[in-house]
Amino acid sequence: MSIGEEGTRGVSSVEVYGFVGWISSFVAYVLYLVWAYTPPHLLARIGVTYFPTTYWALAIPAWCCVTVLCLILGYEAYNATLGQIPDDPAVVAAPFCPIDMEHGPLPQLFSRPGQTEILPLLELPASVVEDVLRHGMKPADAEARWSALNQRTGPRRARISWQQQPIIGRQGGTQ
Repeated sequence: MSIGEEGTRGVSSVEVYGFVGWISSFVAYVLYLVWAYTPPHLLARIGVTYFPTTYWALAIPAWCCVTVLCLILGYEAYNATLGQIPDDPAVVAAPFCPIDMEHGPLPQLFSRPGQTEILPLLELPASVVEDVLRHGMKPADAEARWSALNQRTGPRRARISWQQQPIIGRQGGTQ
């Protein structure tokens, strides 16, 4: 005898039900294969006269696979409808950011000599991020460019509209 659940001797009911389920599924699979691959005249000779056509041997698994695939795609499509569109400014804007960088001067974040402290939480303007990531500028140069543009044109005019900015990941540049 083996030791079952919780140190008791014997076989537990869970083990018995699992074994019976495993054997039952194996027998059902063998019967399915016999029905699917045995010609009808041989089944009639054995005495099996009532059985579905072998069309259903392929149709039922195919329908099950297509149903599962449609459920997965439907779930992904539903989740996509709940998300924000990539062009929406709320995707990159941090609502908890205490400093509004689009309407004020950009503090010197990258060009301070001997900077060792952690930078404050703020939202960088999209054009500064784009200059650094897409155009390969140094962060201090992008910061100086933004500050010069902001001083020359005023805070509101220096802001680039979302319609003029290129969409990241799209081939061919701008929209």
